[in-house]
Amino acid sequence: MRKSPRHALLLVVLVAVLLVAWGCKDKANPPASTQPSPIGPPGPGPGGSGETATKQIMVKVAKGPTSLNEMLKRELQADQPDWATIQPQTAEYARLAADLGKADPPKGSKESWAKQTSAFSDSATALDKAAQSKDLPAARTAQEKLGSSCMQCHREHRGGPGGPPGGRGGPPPGPPPG
Repeated sequence: MRKSPRHALLLVVLVAVLLVAWGCKDKANPPASTQPSPIGPPGPGPGGSGETATKQIMVKVAKGPTSLNEMLKRELQADQPDWATIQPQTAEYARLAADLGKADPPKGSKESWAKQTSAFSDSATALDKAAQSKDLPAARTAQEKLGSSCMQCHREHRGGPGGPPGGRGGPPPGPPPG
């Protein structure tokens, strides 16, 4: 059976449309590290959704595989990291960490919030300085310190290691500490 030129033309057009669509997708959704951060002032978020500045920051910093935490963790594991990619990410991380201290604590005292967010901001600034100077050991150390800083704050201001008791990321099962 012989295929007509119309079938060949249709195939070429279909492939061209797919390639154009694929190229447009990449331009419409630049990598997370180059997108401007949508973090607004403390209080209800965009569209009256009730999303707080704290939640907006936490989503950008720590939620999912495209969060700054996860991307930096992966990128800093390389023997020769791509500093051109990492440096804007760490700069944004440091800015977001500083903004976190301006928000009201979701739970707990303002004094503790100020102390915890200051430590978090200091760790993020250390990570950014290490990345800007391309100091891999210092960047890895600062990245680890950030994780510890997160957990300390979550214990006091979210109700457990990763969040409120009984909720997603709450304390591990077992007898209460005594």
